Amino acid sequence: MKKKSVVSSQKKVVGLIGFGRFGKFLARHLSEKFSLVVFDSSLKPNSKKEKNIFFGSIEEVTTQKIVILAVPINQIKNVLKKISPLVQNDALLIDVCSVKEKPIAWMKKLLPKTVSILGTHPMFGPDSAANGIQGKTIVLCPGRIAKTKLLGIQQGLKKVGLNVIVTTQTEHDKQVAYTQALVHFFARSWNAMKLPSPKITTESFLKLNQISQTLMNDSEELFKDMFHYNRFSNDVRKKIWTAFSSSEKNFV
Repeated sequence: MKKKSVVSSQKKVVGLIGFGRFGKFLARHLSEKFSLVVFDSSLKPNSKKEKNIFFGSIEEVTTQKIVILAVPINQIKNVLKKISPLVQNDALLIDVCSVKEKPIAWMKKLLPKTVSILGTHPMFGPDSAANGIQGKTIVLCPGRIAKTKLLGIQQGLKKVGLNVIVTTQTEHDKQVAYTQALVHFFARSWNAMKLPSPKITTESFLKLNQISQTLMNDSEELFKDMFHYNRFSNDVRKKIWTAFSSSEKNFV
């Protein structure tokens, strides 16, 4: 006898694995258009319900036609191993990691060949999109997906006001090594200095301090994963140290 679905809704149902800081943010926005069945190891199935958000088992989540992985990069591989035997043959698997090469390679290797794969990176989060996602950018990196399906997703994202960039996972990782990993490295270094709160200041100082404090809301786990799993990030980090050393020579 077929098990009754945890979700009873007229809306299209999307499975979401991971309900951390970004997972909650994602669920809130997705629930405006879809019903979500969510699995997180810290939550008991059916222990909590929110509008259009239902909490189920990992089996209930992976029976959906669309499954989104919103777990830390370092957990993606293990999650894929668990869900590979459970996902539907015609399902679409989407990840939202800040790194794209390795997660997409893992999905291609571990998921059935009939499963569509799409790497995504929303270039925003709970802080930068606190007032809405209109005008924000999302990057799509096709892993294994039909052009018509990809086009439909692009159009849907544009309808909700997002700027959509389609590129390869390698090009994505090259660019975010500068635009995200390096910025986080600077922010954590700035914060580690434990700067005072001077009365005599400048707008530039205040802006840098604000950026640093905002980025500290992201976990240290994410920070480490950006460098561990993006093969371009450490080279960029070395470049900034070279630049600091070059500047220091002016004072020696």
